[in-house]
Amino acid sequence: MNFNENLIFRHTKYSNSPKVEQSKSFEGISQEGENLAREKALELAKTIENLPKNSVVFAGGVSNLIRTRSSMKVYSDVLKEYFRDNSKMIFISEEEIKKLSNHMGPSKTANTIIKNTQDKQARIIIDLPLFIKQFSDPNWKKYFKKISPAKSNINIVRDWLKDRGIIDGEQIGPDPQKVAENYLNGMNRIRNFAKKFFPDRPIVTATVGHSAEIDSLLTYLANSGEVNFKNFEKFGGTEIQETESAVIKLFPNNEIQLIYRNKEFNYNSKE
Repeated sequence: MNFNENLIFRHTKYSNSPKVEQSKSFEGISQEGENLAREKALELAKTIENLPKNSVVFAGGVSNLIRTRSSMKVYSDVLKEYFRDNSKMIFISEEEIKKLSNHMGPSKTANTIIKNTQDKQARIIIDLPLFIKQFSDPNWKKYFKKISPAKSNINIVRDWLKDRGIIDGEQIGPDPQKVAENYLNGMNRIRNFAKKFFPDRPIVTATVGHSAEIDSLLTYLANSGEVNFKNFEKFGGTEIQETESAVIKLFPNNEIQLIYRNKEFNYNSKE
């Protein structure tokens, strides 16, 4: 089965300010952010309803920062409730997977899940948000210490794409080109992990990341694999917004199609 899609989301709104109401149920995001994520989750549910009947949706990629994991948790909670009475939708929760794994170990847990998802007409949602190191570069901390704290997030992304993480002749921050390539590799890791257990089903991965990394990836795919400020501006010049998403479709012969803001871009990997 050659149907492979990647749904990429930026995390929802968050704030460390005591003046901002925080979510009472989800750590690291604001109440406004929780509401925004719930709205996005309903859109995701509609998308899932239109997937091929035997698709596997693997909600399985987040960064090390809690706001990405909490964003994904909102999505999974809404999806679980939305599809609760749908006999042709199988939802495997993170809690269920952990419980099985603690009882019988990872290998038997995987076999049990495969055994319980044999209905070829049912769509499956696997709620297993795995930490993907490629989704957040460790060099951001050093970079942020060198730039003005007064910059808005969009200015940070724009300036980073201009200076490419180089300050005073030294590579302090992440290299946008490598960030994009690493992000793509991280996505492939998730897809290959899901494909290992469901080789004959269409695979759709859902991941949550950060604006700079995602913006570099989208610029990469929309501009023949070249990430720079000029291509970012040509591509739109504005960062991906909280909970905004993009679709990346993978085809045979290393062909990739990006769908973002109602536009389509085609990219052919040289690998």
